Amino acid sequence: MVGIVLYLAIDRFDIQFAMKVVMSFMQAPTVLGYLILRALTKYLVKHRRYWLLFLYQSLQACIDSVGDSDWAGEKRERKSRSAVIEYHGCHMIDSSVCLLYTSPS
Repeated sequence: MVGIVLYLAIDRFDIQFAMKVVMSFMQAPTVLGYLILRALTKYLVKHRRYWLLFLYQSLQACIDSVGDSDWAGEKRERKSRSAVIEYHGCHMIDSSVCLLYTSPS
């Protein structure tokens, strides 16, 4: 099941971060990791179809990027979450999510 969800996470930015959390449990699987995978599977069953609709637009001269992060938002491991979404006009062309370790001050 993890492989199927990993394959889907490439195109579905709504599950990218959840998939990253599930994959962090794959090195040493736990009950919590299984429960998160199960919740993600239930979400995918409920939201089976996901469309990226590309409507006609005039020629765009630039690519816009939107980013957001929270610094050490995860209390357990002191990690920061960051996300970037790139747009060409009104069309989303790429998205990424990452976790970064932060040093305690």
